[in-house]
Amino acid sequence: MQRFKFKTIFSQLNRKFSLCSTLKNSKSDENGYRSVPHYTQKSSLYIKPAEESIFPKIISPELNMDRLFDTRNILRSMLNLNLTARHIHLNLEHLQKDYFKMRSLEDRIEQLKKQKDQISEQINNLVKSRGGVGSKKKTMQSDDAKKLLRLANEIKIKINHILDELIPLQEIVNIACLRLPNTLHYSALYLHKYHLNRYVDSEIFINYESMDEQARSVLFEFNSQAMEKLKHGTYLLDGANNWQTILKDSVTVQGKKISAKYSNKNLDNWSFIEQTAIDSVLNNRYLCGTYAKLEQCLSDYFLDKIQHLNKEENFEYIKSSSMFKSALIEGCGKSFNDYRNNFNVVRFGHSASSIELLHLAGSSSISALVLNFVRTSIKKKYFPWTVFTNGRTYSPKKGQLNTIDFLTLTSDNSSLLYKYDNVSKSAEGLTDQFLKLTLDSGKKYLLDIKNELDRFLIKSNCDTLTHNGKSIDQIIVSYLKLFIYAYKEFGIPIRFVCINAYDLNTRDSFKIKVEAYLPSEQNYVAIGEVCLLNDYISSRLQIRVDEESSPTIKHANMVYCRLVDLSVFTQILVESNLKVGSHESLNDELISESGSFNTEKNLVFELPSFLTKYYLV
Repeated sequence: MQRFKFKTIFSQLNRKFSLCSTLKNSKSDENGYRSVPHYTQKSSLYIKPAEESIFPKIISPELNMDRLFDTRNILRSMLNLNLTARHIHLNLEHLQKDYFKMRSLEDRIEQLKKQKDQISEQINNLVKSRGGVGSKKKTMQSDDAKKLLRLANEIKIKINHILDELIPLQEIVNIACLRLPNTLHYSALYLHKYHLNRYVDSEIFINYESMDEQARSVLFEFNSQAMEKLKHGTYLLDGANNWQTILKDSVTVQGKKISAKYSNKNLDNWSFIEQTAIDSVLNNRYLCGTYAKLEQCLSDYFLDKIQHLNKEENFEYIKSSSMFKSALIEGCGKSFNDYRNNFNVVRFGHSASSIELLHLAGSSSISALVLNFVRTSIKKKYFPWTVFTNGRTYSPKKGQLNTIDFLTLTSDNSSLLYKYDNVSKSAEGLTDQFLKLTLDSGKKYLLDIKNELDRFLIKSNCDTLTHNGKSIDQIIVSYLKLFIYAYKEFGIPIRFVCINAYDLNTRDSFKIKVEAYLPSEQNYVAIGEVCLLNDYISSRLQIRVDEESSPTIKHANMVYCRLVDLSVFTQILVESNLKVGSHESLNDELISESGSFNTEKNLVFELPSFLTKYYLV
């Protein structure tokens, strides 16, 4: 069912562009603690009321500041625990004082405005009692009217004096609050303690001998039985053997060799094409030739798997723009002037004044998924609402990626976010007793996820992959099951890794990274992720729940999922399906000078049979 007509965005970029990316070192102290951006940093979401600007105020953030600062012991609050777990320095006591002072000044202005309204009402009554509108001019010359006007003018002067103090303070508090990270899920808090204590919780996590941070928090894995076979075949990639040259001659599809042709023309270079050093992103890889065909093959396969789940229109495909304004970038948790993570695109118009700053993120980024919902009120009956898209994402760190991404919006909060908030607002703050309850709740949730995935692996039930009628915590589990459903046939080892609070993005409340085994690296690499965003983005971009019975503003909660990074998984697919070709047709070319068999020139890639119908011959 189509809920509403999406905004169709076609960006015809016929003007001149300047694409720039400057890498800067992140600021951190010797202990790895990072600093919150200074108050002097400008925001694209917040513009001072008194500031004269030719640009309109794009959006007004609707942050619940009372939930953050309404506590008598800020140093033993959930907010301080959140910042500590993320290794972020911030003087919360100072910010809380600024917040209470701002609220006090706002209350004084409200009182003065009420007094001014009362005086206006008295003036209107005076005019009515002395002949009405016809004699208003005469009435306003009377001593009573002048006294009231003098009082109104004094109140106006008082309001202006308060505004002189309030407006800069509002900018300080609002921008500082916009920079604060998302509330941590109780499972993320448990992971923080787990990593601090340096032990392996074998009840939840798979017990690896290695004490590597990633290995210690592996929640679940499947297809692990193929690991030994892949490790044994790694010798094929040793020395001069390069997996990127395997498809130079042919691909084996259902036992038949298919010429490695693309666009009816053989290409001389079948490996990855890399940008030169003068380009904005170093080592940015582009798949070409047969590799591009394999990438398209995988894309069609995953989209077909999704389509099989789409019988009840549970997932809705959308298309969006690739470039976005600064407000959208900041609303999705990034600093719009952070050149380490954004491509900034300057568009020049016909006149000197028509210059616009845009940010290239890609049509499959979170910004693209969120764009269609900005400043929208969605009726509660449409939740949960899941949209997905496939396309490119761009970043200075990772270059370009070809991905399939999902976003689910729901009206319901996670049960493991604000359960003990009221407790932390007392003079005693968050006690050790309630902190233990928080950590136990987080551990139990991780254990429940593990048990659910074990059951799904044994008996896959596609009905459990839909989101209708599920809480946001259950939707996270459904996305993890989607990975099992999509990747089980490949026979490639996959694992789910819980991410520590320190490694979370600002917008993330809880994240599980999905990794696949890459033989040439003899290690796991990331191919996807599932993130709980709750109302972090929606409160900044005014994505509301249209609930008539609720007197307060309520924002949609979100879960984000990247199902596959096709560029990376294409390489994993090739390396995991390498075989040595037949020795029957050995010739001088296949025998090296030493008389040994030349493996490099006889390696073949055999396409898995279930992908045959998706491969374009």
